[in-house]
Amino acid sequence: MANGYKKFFVLALFCLLFLPMTYMVGVKDTSIIYGSESVSELPSIQDKSFAERKFQPEFERWWNSHFAFRKFMLKSKNQIYDWANFGLIHKGYFDNIIEGKHRYLFGKYLFKSVSKNCLPTPNFEKLEKLQNYAQRHGIKIYFVLAPSKALTYYDYLPMRYKYFLGKCPVHEQLASGIKDLGIPVYNSQPLMEKLREEGEYQPFPIGGIHWNYYGAGKTLQESAKYFKWAPVKWLGVESSPKPYFAEQDLTNLQNLFFTKRNDKSFYKPIMLATHRWHDKTIVIGDSYSNEYNYMLCNSGFSDNGMVVHYGNNPLNDTDIQNILSAKRIIFVYTDDIIDSNHQFWKKLDALANAIEKTKE
Repeated sequence: MANGYKKFFVLALFCLLFLPMTYMVGVKDTSIIYGSESVSELPSIQDKSFAERKFQPEFERWWNSHFAFRKFMLKSKNQIYDWANFGLIHKGYFDNIIEGKHRYLFGKYLFKSVSKNCLPTPNFEKLEKLQNYAQRHGIKIYFVLAPSKALTYYDYLPMRYKYFLGKCPVHEQLASGIKDLGIPVYNSQPLMEKLREEGEYQPFPIGGIHWNYYGAGKTLQESAKYFKWAPVKWLGVESSPKPYFAEQDLTNLQNLFFTKRNDKSFYKPIMLATHRWHDKTIVIGDSYSNEYNYMLCNSGFSDNGMVVHYGNNPLNDTDIQNILSAKRIIFVYTDDIIDSNHQFWKKLDALANAIEKTKE
């Protein structure tokens, strides 16, 4: 009987070792894991790099992104963690996904508006330089403040966020600072809360961090009225059982075998702009600008592709020249720009530097 246990133990140990060992014979799972990651190249071993301990960490990074059955093993680890904490905090994306009421998912790294103390309003000096340049060259600048899912569904947050942190009026602070520069700004947060209460269609999906096309479409309609561009007719809403765009990004980022997705359908408005722009328009923003830009173009504002969109990527010289020669610039950003290291400020740096060079 004892020999039987020993054989079982040896067999179990071999099975555990077998998974990484299979890499040595070329067996590996190359499936993409959802999330932000970089796949390292295999470093070349040299006596000097090994002695100076430069090779070892590079090899470790490579191994972590290439070991056998990687997708299966990571999903297994996340699933066990998920069961152990009853699905309240999800391990998949740097422990950043939390689950609230009605299984709504939130990314806690974007909780800028849910804070114990309000953050200071950033210095808009670089934006002011761009605004001054725009006024001299006949360029119109507009700013759309995209909403926060945590604020829109504040009462759905776990108790530790709802009761111990509280709401922080970051949107109002940012809107005030931008308006002081003479830039029209539309704060979409109150609209999202109104849409949520009306209940016909929700502006955020259950399993995603971004607003959906419905929320972005309503924001386009209201911001176009606020900016006095032109009326946007609301023709109806179509639905789909599958996500249209990024409605399931948080669900995917959990990296689980078994998810608790409650989304039954996804919504996309059908809209028609009563005016068409015939000159170049630039949309610059974070990931929330994707949906806004989509609704802007698909509602008919754009004439022959005259709306150009710049997302999270850095600006090159050609991009900067294109932006500074446009008729209008529309910024679409969340309250995330309260962070001084946000890519919004890097773009403004690049534009401000280019403007300074024009004076030389």
